Amino acid sequence: MTAVNDRNRQAGFTLLEVVVIMPIMILTVAVLVAFLITVYGNLLSKNVSLQLAAEAQSALFSMRDDMFYAVRFASTNQSDTTDANAPSGGWNAVTQNALIVYEAAYTAPREIVNRQLVYKKDTPNPCNGTEIGQNQYSTNTLIYFVSGGALYRRVLVPDQTRNCLSTYRLQTCPSAGSGCSQDVAVANDVKQFSQRFYSGYGNNAEITLAQLQTDPKQFIQVSRVDITLTLEKKVNAEPVDATASISIKKIE
Repeated sequence: MTAVNDRNRQAGFTLLEVVVIMPIMILTVAVLVAFLITVYGNLLSKNVSLQLAAEAQSALFSMRDDMFYAVRFASTNQSDTTDANAPSGGWNAVTQNALIVYEAAYTAPREIVNRQLVYKKDTPNPCNGTEIGQNQYSTNTLIYFVSGGALYRRVLVPDQTRNCLSTYRLQTCPSAGSGCSQDVAVANDVKQFSQRFYSGYGNNAEITLAQLQTDPKQFIQVSRVDITLTLEKKVNAEPVDATASISIKKIE
């Protein structure tokens, strides 16, 4: 019996052993938990980064056709369009970091085969004349700009009573209201939106923003635009971003 009692007393840990082991166990658990939190945070950041990259690329692709079929790039909206919600002093592509495009006005979107080009009245031929194809055609203004951390597209259309037909486009503004629909949000969480413009043989001669600011008429020469879009979100109070770029040559 004595031997059995001795073995029973030797089973388990002594108080001294517990005092020594507990801090080690707590430290081990704390390190393990910290490691798991770090791994989870990294996975979450990676997931957000991939999501932002996909959203940025999708946003640029949605802009692609507007650049492809642009009549030309511009420093401000056309004189026959008005924008009651324009920045103070009016639109300026360089100072306001906006991408402004003129497009030919049509009666329906590009995917509609039998759409018609919208001509201006009496420039010089009447709308019902056989030579209406010699008239000036109407153009809309598309403006891509950043406001409140989002990239928007605004559409400005001329007075349609001056045209032979009407464009399918509707004027847009910050909030839908009488006579306009809401600006389209192309992307959210925008950190940076920038463009570089090119012209010349091979579309490799860059026209700098400084040159365009000094001489806005050089926008007419632009045949290619490189657009860069960076989106950013915070994950566990740390910024996570992703950048996408696209190079687009307009169809001549």
